[in-house]
Amino acid sequence: MPSTRQDPAHAHSPTTGRHAPRVRRWFVVNAVVLWATLATDAVAILIDPPSMITADPGDFGYGRAEGPASVLSTLGDLASYFTTWSLLVAAVVTTLLAIDPGRDGRVLRAARLASVLMLTVTVVATAIALPVWLSWGGVLAGWQVVLQVLRHAAAPLLTLVVWVVVGPRGWADRSTTLWSLAIPLGWIAWTLGRGAVVHAYPYDPVNVVALGYGPVLLNAVLAVLAGAVLLLLLVRLDRWLAHREDRRAAAPPQDVRSAT
Repeated sequence: MPSTRQDPAHAHSPTTGRHAPRVRRWFVVNAVVLWATLATDAVAILIDPPSMITADPGDFGYGRAEGPASVLSTLGDLASYFTTWSLLVAAVVTTLLAIDPGRDGRVLRAARLASVLMLTVTVVATAIALPVWLSWGGVLAGWQVVLQVLRHAAAPLLTLVVWVVVGPRGWADRSTTLWSLAIPLGWIAWTLGRGAVVHAYPYDPVNVVALGYGPVLLNAVLAVLAGAVLLLLLVRLDRWLAHREDRRAAAPPQDVRSAT
């Protein structure tokens, strides 16, 4: 991943100088939570994989093989969830920024914006699906509830808070905005490609076995359009936050004597 130091003329986030330790702490905490979430997911899904008995055709777990092949298939399922992609991209990006808060680069900028977009989608989708989850009653209990909260709410919301607080700002230019869609589009391609081989899909709207390719492709187009609108809103928010930081930086310091 190409890496250069931020150009002071274009960097709006205080990631260098006396602010660097504080910014690094934000990224360190964020990265630790994200990697812990991913590790917990891997352990949990191996302990309690999607049931091959209750799963419907096209769902993860349906017709799963036993033995070592089941482990590989289960991990492949985990790697195919949109939330997993979102958390992984965010974990890599925040780790790089924790190591060097002043790191910059076109790929890093696009990955940062993509992770923010994808985790925002995760939070919104979780809020919409929450009433359904609550209606399941005993289906989710104990550690499963904790895991779902960590995976779909706590870790994503923390990442979004860190982005709002420490940025980096000013990274959402036109080129970065366009390239940030590459990862979500890659997830769609992976989902349909892997699904054609294993005949299983992570979510109902992309379940080709149940719906067929026509409705699934229509759902994918609608999802991309909705994601593009959300991305533009995030870009506007980034520019507003950058403008606010610029105004604060340009404001004259308060006269301590006048306050006494």
